Amino acid sequence: MKVSVQASFLTPAGAGGIGVVVVSGGDAASVIGEIFEGAIPESGELKYGFLIDVDTGERVDEVLCRRGLSKEMGGHSIFEINGHGGLAVRRRTRDLLRRVGVDVVSAPDWFREQARYSGVAPVTVAACLALSRVQTRWAARVLLAQSRGVLAQAIESREGIGSLLGSLTYGRALIHPPQVVLAGGANVGKSTLVNRLLGRDRVLVNALPGTTRDVVRSVATLGPLAFEIVDTAGYREVSNEGVESKGIGRARESVEKADHVLFLSDSTRLLSSGERNWLEFVESRGEGPRVLRIASKCDRADSRPEESFLPISAHTGDGLEGVVEWILEPYRSFLEQGPGEPILFESWMAEALKEENYECLLGVTC
Repeated sequence: MKVSVQASFLTPAGAGGIGVVVVSGGDAASVIGEIFEGAIPESGELKYGFLIDVDTGERVDEVLCRRGLSKEMGGHSIFEINGHGGLAVRRRTRDLLRRVGVDVVSAPDWFREQARYSGVAPVTVAACLALSRVQTRWAARVLLAQSRGVLAQAIESREGIGSLLGSLTYGRALIHPPQVVLAGGANVGKSTLVNRLLGRDRVLVNALPGTTRDVVRSVATLGPLAFEIVDTAGYREVSNEGVESKGIGRARESVEKADHVLFLSDSTRLLSSGERNWLEFVESRGEGPRVLRIASKCDRADSRPEESFLPISAHTGDGLEGVVEWILEPYRSFLEQGPGEPILFESWMAEALKEENYECLLGVTC
């Protein structure tokens, strides 16, 4: 291969359902032609297809491939591949890229290489690329400010470093929608609340318990931010290893990975012992997710919500504003400061800043 081609994974290993890998360099289009089954995207296009094992012809992953061409980043093509985020897929993708001669590097190293092409700071290059992944207008405005140099300028000044480090959770939320998991017993109104948050009917609602037997994921815009809303199977005692048991197991896994958990109870009855055990599990995650206790069905005449639960009716929408405000609360101070302030939005930036490794952030060889 005449021109060196580099690739890097921009999403942490196993951190979510989506994995993003970028491929760049003079012969990047040739590499994509080898490993991508589908129409090769032109500049600015997004194409659906598959990553293909060049030796066996086996499909490695189902992906979306986007091609960017930025004068700010040296005028060369950058391909962004959005696939699944699991560890097994990530390993196979890394192995595939290496077998076709691609140099797979860390995210900071990849951004420094792009900075060498463009003459701008790696954090600014990262913001230019992140702009293609945001899902709300507010997030685009914030990342646009970073792409115009406000973050690089703040790092150069060496001022407000503590505030910058504190902005990472908010910054990551702009690009990687935080997970809001709905948990609780069977038939307590979780799916109705999901549909209310989404503003549309995404999940089947039925009066019979156990309608949702697996994890259902959707993205909703709440205020200025996007969130991944995760509906889980309702908890109830099961004695077999069938579909319901597996659904409850996946609900536990979802809670452990969540950023925020909405635990719903039916306000027309007391919590069962199983539901109380489920609540105890949800709230015992240590450094895990924030948890909001919700009493649903409060439009019913026989509603008797417990004191520590927020009363709502997903059916009428009453109380929904309080749920949204609670979800947005950790990001509120940053939302109030406006879209033009410097923020960190990738974990590697915070690590470099803690180590006072300003060169890695601003483009000077480390």
